Amino acid sequence: MESIGWSVCTEYDLSGDEKGQLFTEGDSSLVLCAHQCDDCFVDGKNEDGTESLTKPMSFYVRGNHAEFIKEATKAGFLVHKQTDYKSKVKYHGEYLIYPNNLGGQLAEIPIGFNTEEYP
Repeated sequence: MESIGWSVCTEYDLSGDEKGQLFTEGDSSLVLCAHQCDDCFVDGKNEDGTESLTKPMSFYVRGNHAEFIKEATKAGFLVHKQTDYKSKVKYHGEYLIYPNNLGGQLAEIPIGFNTEEYP
């Protein structure tokens, strides 16, 4: 996301119940919990040796939600909306990704989705 101009923050612990406000630069930002960045990949390995997601992981998004959904889908992740903008991180909506894309609700689909663009 940084390569397309998004502000990305992974340095704060968001695992508690309290809400917080983070100040990020730019029109669009993505915030990930520092602990989830480590804990959601524990003991998970793909066939190619890369780490595999083993627990659901939250993504907090401000700005262009459609672009986030599109980029996540291109990377092979189905995202599941939890909130629009009233999440743990003020003014950020929360999305979840699940191991093996097996979420319990309908995933967000990119605007203009077609199978040729998303192999």
